[in-house]
Amino acid sequence: MNARAGQYGGTYSAAVLDHFEHPRHAGRLPPGPDVIGAAAGSLADGARFALGAKLVHDRLDGLRFQAYGCPHCLAAASWLCERLQAARLEQLDAWRWREAAIAAIVATLLVEALRNALGNYLGNFSTYTVIYGAFSVMPVLLLWLFMAWLIVLLGALVASNLRYWSHDIAPSPVPSPAETFADALAIVRLLAERAPQGHGQGLAARSWGPVFDEDSSRAERAVRLAASLGYVDRMAAVEAEPDPDEDPVWAEYWSLAKPAGQMTLAGLFAGVWGGPIEGVPMPGLELTLDRWIASTPAPADRAAAAPPN
Repeated sequence: MNARAGQYGGTYSAAVLDHFEHPRHAGRLPPGPDVIGAAAGSLADGARFALGAKLVHDRLDGLRFQAYGCPHCLAAASWLCERLQAARLEQLDAWRWREAAIAAIVATLLVEALRNALGNYLGNFSTYTVIYGAFSVMPVLLLWLFMAWLIVLLGALVASNLRYWSHDIAPSPVPSPAETFADALAIVRLLAERAPQGHGQGLAARSWGPVFDEDSSRAERAVRLAASLGYVDRMAAVEAEPDPDEDPVWAEYWSLAKPAGQMTLAGLFAGVWGGPIEGVPMPGLELTLDRWIASTPAPADRAAAAPPN
């Protein structure tokens, strides 16, 4: 760990430090007919983020970002660019923007309320200048930054939990690496068995609902892991009127990112465990998915839970 990572090691997680120390896609794209972009925040507020991307055959390519703010802000910008790289427009259309929009509105209203409250205090109660003198601006600035970032974190909390609150769902506990691997493997196997060609041939997420005992948060965590490792792609929603009483996770459609005959389990294993375990044989990781399925029967509990074709 370098000196900077050691300085922040007790404060930030390994993922935040990784993106903060080694940001991906930092920079700025020159203007062009195929370049799109967006920006949010301001330097005056202590945080600003600008994102640019090229649109190539309905895919985002060459993403670049410029960010100003705390390590969390810079790490989030780097992570977002890495997540969006090569994303298709139909994948973006399938993202759930409702929770993010509500959280953004809540955070914006709170920031405006904080700004007005501080403005009224500074305008009507100027006695703090007697105590701090020429340095009176410092505690106000620090208080503003502290409260503003608390609001940002509150907005993130609302965005990540609103779906659970609105459907009365309790997020499942964080699983062990073995459980994480087994859950992601169950989804990859089900897709490889029923939609082995990939490239748009997919299944609704409710197909693996019984495998996860209808625990949508656990299923979502597993499929997001498989997607981040390049095993599955999210498809655009095709249901005109989804059930409002059903968790939106089950209405999503997913497909294999590549045909089953072109992928092995080595990447999934490395993504969960960090690579092969020294001295422990790992048979089957070198087989393609279709060959692995043919040689490995499904676990009895998952086979019994899976719905029929």
